[in-house]
Amino acid sequence: MVTVDIQEQPKRQDRFSQPLSLPQFKFLFKFFSKSIVNLECLKGNILVVDDNPQNRRLLERMLIKKGYEVQIASDGFKGVEIANSTKPDLILLDVNMPRMDGFEVCKQLKSSIKTRHIPIIFVSALSEAIDKVKGFNVGGADYITKPFQFEDVFVRVEHQLTLNRLQTQLTQQNQLLQQEIERRQWVDALLARQNQILELIARGTEIDCIFGAIARFVEERSQEGLCSISILQPATKRLYHSVSPSLPEAYNQAIEGLEIGPMAAACGTAAYTKQTVMTDDIAIDSRWIDLKEIALACGLKACCSRPILTEAGEVLGTIAMYYQQSKYPSSRDRDLIATAVYLSKVALERHRAQQNYRAIFEVSHDGMMLYDPHSQKALEVNPQLCGLYGLSSQRMLHVGLRFLGIGTTSEHRKNLKESIKKARQGKTQKFEWVGKHTSGRWFLTEVILKPISLVGQQRLLAIVRDITDRQNTLNALQKAKEDAESANQSKSQFLANMSHELRTPLNAILGFTQVMTRDSSLNSQQQDHLRIINRSGEHLLGLINDVLEMSKIEAGRLSFNPSRFDLHVEIETLVEMLQLKARSKNLELICDRAADLPRYIQTDEGKLRQVLVNLLGNAIKFTRSGSVTLRVLPIPDLDGQLDRSDGRMIQFEIEDTGPGIDCNEMHCLFEAFGQTTLGQKSQEGTGLGLPISQQFVKLMGGEIQVESCVGRGTIFRFAIPITLAKSSDLPKRPSTRQVIGLAANQPNYRILAVDDRSANRKLLVQILSPLGFQVREAANGEEAVQVWEEWEPHLIWMDIRMPVMDGYQASQTIRAHIKGQTTVIIALTASAFEENRSLVLSVGCDDFVRKPFEEKILYEKMAQHLGVKYIYADEAPSDEPSPHASEEVTVSVLQGHLEKMPRSWIDRLHQAATQVDAQLVLELLPQVPPDGEVLAKTLEEWVENFRFDRAIELTQSLLEQN
Repeated sequence: MVTVDIQEQPKRQDRFSQPLSLPQFKFLFKFFSKSIVNLECLKGNILVVDDNPQNRRLLERMLIKKGYEVQIASDGFKGVEIANSTKPDLILLDVNMPRMDGFEVCKQLKSSIKTRHIPIIFVSALSEAIDKVKGFNVGGADYITKPFQFEDVFVRVEHQLTLNRLQTQLTQQNQLLQQEIERRQWVDALLARQNQILELIARGTEIDCIFGAIARFVEERSQEGLCSISILQPATKRLYHSVSPSLPEAYNQAIEGLEIGPMAAACGTAAYTKQTVMTDDIAIDSRWIDLKEIALACGLKACCSRPILTEAGEVLGTIAMYYQQSKYPSSRDRDLIATAVYLSKVALERHRAQQNYRAIFEVSHDGMMLYDPHSQKALEVNPQLCGLYGLSSQRMLHVGLRFLGIGTTSEHRKNLKESIKKARQGKTQKFEWVGKHTSGRWFLTEVILKPISLVGQQRLLAIVRDITDRQNTLNALQKAKEDAESANQSKSQFLANMSHELRTPLNAILGFTQVMTRDSSLNSQQQDHLRIINRSGEHLLGLINDVLEMSKIEAGRLSFNPSRFDLHVEIETLVEMLQLKARSKNLELICDRAADLPRYIQTDEGKLRQVLVNLLGNAIKFTRSGSVTLRVLPIPDLDGQLDRSDGRMIQFEIEDTGPGIDCNEMHCLFEAFGQTTLGQKSQEGTGLGLPISQQFVKLMGGEIQVESCVGRGTIFRFAIPITLAKSSDLPKRPSTRQVIGLAANQPNYRILAVDDRSANRKLLVQILSPLGFQVREAANGEEAVQVWEEWEPHLIWMDIRMPVMDGYQASQTIRAHIKGQTTVIIALTASAFEENRSLVLSVGCDDFVRKPFEEKILYEKMAQHLGVKYIYADEAPSDEPSPHASEEVTVSVLQGHLEKMPRSWIDRLHQAATQVDAQLVLELLPQVPPDGEVLAKTLEEWVENFRFDRAIELTQSLLEQN
């Protein structure tokens, strides 16, 4: 920008030798009006000084008409007086006046600071060039010769006013520019000093030196204020003076340990309120009541204090600016205080961080070294590192990171250099390393090389942790784990053996009882004995299954086996099965099933059924009166994170009105073999039902919760995730019809029974041969392969655990042949572990049946894999009734036979039926005379089919008649 002094331009005499022509003024007028400003808006105050009244009035009327404000002076003295008092925008000055001519008036006005800026236009009849030159020399801006034209006057007046305004505007702009330059210079100086102090902070300069630099910097830039910095002790809530270069010592002593509060002068109040406190007059400020006297005595009249706050709002201290006169701080002083607060905050937080680092460095249980990667020198080491390697601090500082290479191979040292290189590149390194003490003792360490920035410099922090004990512990834990796994394996093997040894004889016992019951030559007593054997065997199998199930849980061998099923049918079946038992105790068994309960679902059907049977059975067993309620309803999966769920869960709730459970006995509910006092008194069960149920529910994705109140009842509740299914997805239910032979027009099926136990082989022969199957036997896998090669059976029932060659090897051998691909192999195993199913399928078996089995399972599997078709008892011709066909008799016939029995016998039968006691009913049947065989057989069939309700109705009708 070029600044031009307009008044200084017209200095050459030849420029003013002739007055400007009218076209020249018009051109100037248009130029300035377009380029600079709209002159219509720039009317001003004009002073007309002329001793001629006519000229004064003429100019006054002309100027007022144009919108100017006009003042009149009749001589030079009045003109000077008015100009000094009103400072007009322009003066029209006559030259020839008495007492003081126009040139003298102009000279006086231009010599005064107040009026020298006012442009003066001479209006005179003197037209000589010398007169014009004189006018310009004394400071005139223009010269109008009388007589003048109005348009000429207006143009010259407007021209001078515009020039004057432009000059004023330019002067103001120059002043603003100068102020901006000064402000920027001040800010630059402020930033430069601030950066110097930040550099001190970054270099780790002592905190008192930093505070001293801040205070001196503030005082230098303020020139009026006296700076003070105080630190707050959080524990005592008191401020302690840190630095104040210019405050009197007496005042510093007076404010030392100032307790913060709402009336604690400026600093204590600022720290208390966490806000800036300004006191323009200490003498009258009520917050200074305790320190007013000492402050005034030390010449302190005003103060501004601002708290130093962390980002979290914690008070670190205060900055104060004192003044020796009553005043508020200027804007620059407020900026200085804000800068001082910022710098002090940075310094204090850095100081606190360094103190924390120092404390950690010194007291850490880990060895630490601060390392300069550029100079490759150790800067600091802590005592723990020196003690770990048995080196003095001086020796450790001298060795640096090379201490890690002590006692290692060249390959290890090469790897160490690579790790240090990566750490220098900013990548934290963590690795295990072998260390060596000066005594020769070796130890294992975990080393971390972490790049950090400390006081503005890049450093490496080496952390060395002795993990010898930890590694020894881990090794011991690993060994213990391996021992536990070995023991668990032994336990699993024991369970497998026990399962095989217990289930195998039971398979023969239960199997042959099923075969023998089909023998029509047996009398009723013998049939009764067989049923007792069968029931006892099944009861024993149930106990064995419970114990083995619990053992599988403890061994971690429990598995989730999902299947698709009809939940509504499952619930109805359970309720129907347990309804008689509930009625026998005069209990109401209620099923409360939600209307929106999904029907077809997928989860572990077998485990869900066993849980519900256990919980409902317990509720009925321990409830003497009232009701047992099963509630089933869908609930939302709020988390939506269950693995085996599409976002749906079903809640099951079993509530009874029984005696309740004491809170002191709740802990033993889910413990293996644990029973409450009531359970022990019942002398029933093993105490495994609830523990097994809890584990089953957990496996399905839920947990059983219990609520109970003594004397009011108990609620067992659990929720499990489910997946929806379709009716088309459901497997076909096994037939309950009794097989009595093979249908016509079928192949002569060849069946091979493979088992090392002759009893089990004979059982298979006894079950299958009477129906028309061709059956051969093999005592081990090797014999099985030989028979298969010679005979090529359609299906092999393959035992798994056998001498010479087990079932796995035999199955693999058969499958290795092309013709063996068409042979159906179904594994028979007494294993308690479900995962054996996957194993037998993987070696080539087509299916899996666990011992002991039921006849119908064998029939179903052969129908499934071979397409065998059977003749059922309900399909037999009427003239050849099956030995197991039910004899339909009327109620009157049964009542006729029942009336022949003693009243005590009828009472006992009725009581046994109401208690759903199958064993007691069967024990009563041998007392029926031979001519009442129809009654005995009917009652026997009712028991087998759980139709105790019909026995109750039959006996009750007779008892009511009597």
